[in-house]
Amino acid sequence: MRVLLVEPWLTGSHQAWAEGFAVRSAHEVHVVAHDGAYWRWRLRGGAVTLAEAAAVVVAEHGPPDLVLASSMLDVPAFCGHARAWMGETPIALFLHAPRRAVLNR
Repeated sequence: MRVLLVEPWLTGSHQAWAEGFAVRSAHEVHVVAHDGAYWRWRLRGGAVTLAEAAAVVVAEHGPPDLVLASSMLDVPAFCGHARAWMGETPIALFLHAPRRAVLNR
């Protein structure tokens, strides 16, 4: 399976998750990301430039079987800008929490 992982905030726990998933997955994973800076812009406008970067990856490696998006991505905006190449590709939203945020059991 070809997975396109989209992460607008590639730093800290987001970077550890994205890079760890890409390295350890049994699937072909391509990461499209922005550096961890200007978080407000990443949340509001990152979908536009990430969709453009994703189009380049798709042109080079073929269409993904799944788009895996971080919780910091504006998914509706990304889908709107990526519709030309995305078609009916399913998109999964990954909500991760840093270890300290996990409730004690």
